[in-house]
Amino acid sequence: MVKKDATATSNISYKNKQFYNRSYFSFGIMHSLVAAYSSYDQQSKAKRNWKILKSYLFKKTCFPNPLYILDYGFGRGSFLIKVPKTWQVYGCELSERAIKNLRKTFKFLKKNVHLFCPDEMKDELKDIKFDIISCSHVLEHLDDDTAMIQRFAEHLKNNAVLLLNVPINEIWKDPNHIHGYTQEALCKNLIQNGFAINSSLEADRWTAFILYNEKHAHSFIKKLLFRFLRLNLALLPISVLDSFEWILPAQYCYQQLIITAIKF
Repeated sequence: MVKKDATATSNISYKNKQFYNRSYFSFGIMHSLVAAYSSYDQQSKAKRNWKILKSYLFKKTCFPNPLYILDYGFGRGSFLIKVPKTWQVYGCELSERAIKNLRKTFKFLKKNVHLFCPDEMKDELKDIKFDIISCSHVLEHLDDDTAMIQRFAEHLKNNAVLLLNVPINEIWKDPNHIHGYTQEALCKNLIQNGFAINSSLEADRWTAFILYNEKHAHSFIKKLLFRFLRLNLALLPISVLDSFEWILPAQYCYQQLIITAIKF
């Protein structure tokens, strides 16, 4: 396979930049923290990503100290907030407002963080190689997701891990999503670009249940009840959520595909 130039333009469509800035509106540090922990959309991904990453690190016999980690598309920072203070933390996000909010939050938490937007990635990471790169629900927004995977490979050390989380079996078609994914197709893409698959998991039926019922909720009370359910699910440990998925009807399919791959 002939690889494309990974330095080619491969960013989230800038026509959506204003939308994402509005999404991360904040009244201050405490509001940003509450939003990061109370958002089921954010926590359902961040908790699973962190659980899988910890499992990977636990299996390793040794790893460098400090670990260098990049979260590409950090949103409200729900994943990066979980990272230990001793790690060297980097984050890339399209929303300038999200960058500003997370800088203030990490300063409040007395953690160091290096944040930048996609246009600054080349300069910010010129001489940096990472032990871990995570990218959650971002690839589907990119014009050229393969070029982004290649760029991740450029910034990973040998035997380092790339964690990808992408949507699958979507309940409704997000107009901002350019690509759809299957486990087989994404694994093939990674293998063709210098990665070995370490783990692959389909998860999160609760999101399907919530989205379907919110879409068909015609009363204010029902909509309010599902908002309350979202909050409670966001605060529960991910192991509890997964343990109780059996109560959901079979029609609600997994919404997340999480793959860890090792660069070689």
